[in-house]
Amino acid sequence: MRSLARKSPTSEQGADTTSENRVYRHSTAVFALTLAAAACLAPRSTGASGERPAANAINREEIEQAGAANAYDLIQKLRPLWFRARGPTSFRDPVEIGVYVNEVHVGSLAELRNYQTEEIAKLEFLDARRATYRFGPGNVHGAIVLTTRTTAR
Repeated sequence: MRSLARKSPTSEQGADTTSENRVYRHSTAVFALTLAAAACLAPRSTGASGERPAANAINREEIEQAGAANAYDLIQKLRPLWFRARGPTSFRDPVEIGVYVNEVHVGSLAELRNYQTEEIAKLEFLDARRATYRFGPGNVHGAIVLTTRTTAR
């Protein structure tokens, strides 16, 4: 009858297992370091000045490079997520992102089509909290702030 008891590994087998574990751990560490180095060296999208564009702003340099006709098209091309309403919605209060030109509320997103890119110094998106702090209540979905070149000078 065969014994069901397990034989203990010989010292030679134990050495092989330990050696394999070391090789595995070493190759895993080398892979992780290589991956981390590649992530650090990966090219980033930057403007001509070498700075990374801000997610909540569009500067004059980006405006000139975009080749859009008006503010609406510019945002649609460079920061389309600005047009997505955030926060609570209801049937009584329609989803609307506030639009401000030179700190004055001008209406809805459609107003952005009235401003040619040559007139724009910068555009900025404010989340609901920042928009409410800056412009008061009524900005539960955020705000887009357009500054014209004549005001920025």
